Order: sequence, then C-alpha cells, then structure tokens
Amino acid sequence: MKPELDPATVAAHEELFETQITLQSRLLDYIEQAGELQILDEAWDEFNLYEDIPMDPEDPEPALHFFPWALFYWRRDVSEADFQAARDEMLAGDGDLLEDELDDLDDDDDENWLEEIEALSDEEIDEILSDSLDDDEFDEDGDDEPHISLPPIATMFMNSVDGADGQHSPAASLTLTVKERQFIEAAALAPYSFLKVNAVGPGPFVMLEDLIMPNQKQVYAQVLVDMLEEGDVVYAQVVSVNDVHVLCGVAPAVLPEFVQEALADARSRIAPIIKELGDDWHLELEFEMRSLYQMLISDLQGLEDDEGDEGDEDGDMLDQTKH
Repeated sequence: MKPELDPATVAAHEELFETQITLQSRLLDYIEQAGELQILDEAWDEFNLYEDIPMDPEDPEPALHFFPWALFYWRRDVSEADFQAARDEMLAGDGDLLEDELDDLDDDDDENWLEEIEALSDEEIDEILSDSLDDDEFDEDGDDEPHISLPPIATMFMNSVDGADGQHSPAASLTLTVKERQFIEAAALAPYSFLKVNAVGPGPFVMLEDLIMPNQKQVYAQVLVDMLEEGDVVYAQVVSVNDVHVLCGVAPAVLPEFVQEALADARSRIAPIIKELGDDWHLELEFEMRSLYQMLISDLQGLEDDEGDEGDEDGDMLDQTKH
C-alpha cells in the first residue's frame, strides 16, 4: 500500500514550483525590457563549454536546464580591469547619479558617501559593462587575467526592485513576494550535482540521493517523475525553502545506473578539493561538474553508436541514454 500524500505538503511544493515558473517568465521579460538579452548569449556560450551550438527551440535542454541555470545560478564574470574601469566611470561619470546626494551631504557624511555607493555598485557596474563589453571578453589573451563574478541575474533583479539601480530602473515599479525572494536566494546557493533516484513516488515526488555531497531528500519533480526509474541518475539542482524541495534546473538526459562507478571515482578525486574550498565549492567547481556531465553523455552516445542502436529519432534524450 502506497503512502498517502498530505494535501498541505503537496500544495506547498506546488506553490514553490509555480514560483520558479513565474519568476523565470518575469526575469526573461525584464531582461528584454532592459535591453540586456546579450547576457543570455554570454550564458549560453559558457553553458555549452564555449562550443558553437545554436539553441534549438525543440530541444528540452534550454527549458529544463539552461534557463533555470542562467537566471538563478550563473555568475557573470568580467575581467578585473574592466570591472575597475567601470567603477571609475560610474564614480567619475557625468554626475547625474551622485549630484543630488553630494548636495545633501553634511560634513560628517563626507567620509561615508563613497562607501555607501560602493555597496550598491554591482548592479550599476553591470549596466555599464553590458553596453561596453563585446565578444572578445573571453579572448585567449585574457585567459590569465583575474576576473570578478557578478551576482546571478535573479539576484540583480531583486536588488533592482529594491532600488539599487535608482528610480529609472526598469524594475523600479515592480514588486516581489516573500516566496519569490526566498526562491531567488535559495537558488543562487543550491549546488548542481549528480542525484541518484532511490524511489519514485508517491505522486510527483522522488527520493534523490546526492552522489557528490552525500544526503537524501524527497523532492517534488513533476516534470520528470513519469520518466524516472529507481537507479537512474540525473544532473540537477534541488532548491529548498522551509523544508520544501523542488527540482529546479535539470539536465534532460537521464543517466543509467552504471555511471555511478565513474561518479564515485570523480567524487574521490574532488573530495579533497571540496574540503579545501568549503561552502563555495559548488561555485568554484560548477564548470567542471557540468563538463563531467557532458563527458558522460558523449561517452554514452558513443556506446550507442558502437552498438548500432540509433534510438528513437522522435524521442528525447530522456529515453535515449537509458538501457
């Protein structure tokens, strides 16, 4: 006899899932309104490990994996030199941003005004950089140049709603609910990892075990629950708010159980690095983790080609990688 679902628990998970979907739509609208769509092009290039891959509207990867990653998690890197130049430009500027504030300063405030402005500078700097940086940002000549990571898009949006970009920001008249703020903050910190399916159900829930940082959670996974089996492995992000856990960004290729051996080897190699990096390990190793996922997919597809199994051309990757 399957355990019964608590309606209140289901409702709480459904609400958090709907919060994610609503926020994604709002963020994409905001980026378009602000004229910042090129940011998504930068994210897409990094997401695909700088391989020249066009975005296919029929591919499940963007909707399930890329957009949640790009909007809630991805940190936009800029060179330290460009960051400092943008800071200098903002502070020197044409004076519009600072003029009124400086007119109102008392003598006692003279030492504090720069500190207050710097506390809000990330969003202003990002606005300047988005207009000035071109596709040469990642040229080989700059490979060894120190970089600064700007906050995730959703975090910058939240700050803009709170007034960080000033009264002329496209977000100045917008609001965010408490749940939306909680989701943004949680998604910015939740690591992407390889998760083994230990149980499917009840209902839209699956029991997932993290194979990199050992823990287990019952996760709301409405999008994938009908396609998963015990033993499957997914590369995904679980976002948790007040003991409510939802599958956020998830790669659409379900990996077979036998990849656990390769992942165990990978975990043994990166465990010392994780210990050294501490709480920020997932930010420092995210590119490498995603590269590992892509490598596993390539290897599995190579095995299929060797076996002469072409798969179902009309199907998606969710079925093609499992045997």
